[in-house]
Amino acid sequence: MLADCEANLEVDPQNAIEFDSIYGHMKMIAVYPQTIKDELCGYQVDLERIS
Repeated sequence: MLADCEANLEVDPQNAIEFDSIYGHMKMIAVYPQTIKDELCGYQVDLERIS
């Protein structure tokens, strides 16, 4: 999943972010900041399908 730079995405094992989508119930398992020339542009997020 991709998210813009204004998204508040902090993922840790105790406070995982979960949500429903058209693809099922999803859980964020990793967040990777995307930067260009030292400026945060957005995030790439690894997802796990829960159900």
